[in-house]
Amino acid sequence: MSSAALGQKSPVPERLVYELTHSILNELRPQAQTWYKRGANGKYQWQRPTPNDTPAVRLLLQDRSGVAWCKGLLCSSSAADSARDEQELTPRYFSPADLAYMRQQLPTAASFVFRQVRIKLPWVHVVPLDTLNALRKRLGWQARPWLGDTLLQRYGNQSIYHISRIVFTRDRRRALVAVGSNYNGYTVAVYRKNGAVWRWERELMMVEY
Repeated sequence: MSSAALGQKSPVPERLVYELTHSILNELRPQAQTWYKRGANGKYQWQRPTPNDTPAVRLLLQDRSGVAWCKGLLCSSSAADSARDEQELTPRYFSPADLAYMRQQLPTAASFVFRQVRIKLPWVHVVPLDTLNALRKRLGWQARPWLGDTLLQRYGNQSIYHISRIVFTRDRRRALVAVGSNYNGYTVAVYRKNGAVWRWERELMMVEY
């Protein structure tokens, strides 16, 4: 299901969102390398690599944002903080017209849902937020320490990434996006299109949790 399927129409084509997402996923690939392999008992276990071994690559991508409190383009905690942060951090990269256009995209960007069929990287597995919420509910107060191990045994990696709130400038050559994981919080960064590939340009904000 995409944002369009939720009854909202984005001013930018869905293919552009996936184009940028693929570039970000390729940047994250080194972090998705793992030496965990299935043992004889069927469970994933860390195995000491031999000189000829190569790590497996398994990246878990949350299908949609689960950060309900995000406000504004920079995912601030309040509308006032968002206005202040945008005034301080964005003018170097975006014109007033671009910022207005990007704000128009926020409703659909915040509810965008990634579909596995649109991710053309075989080492990426899209995990529904509903599944994660069900796991957290089942684990209860132990969710934070035990969620990583549960993900490892189910999907083969302990970390899950989220890429969310992707908004583009009018010429669609720059974008603002939040990228994070279940362990390291998230960053809000500027990406710029270089030929057919999107490149990280500047980190504007980091939030740890």
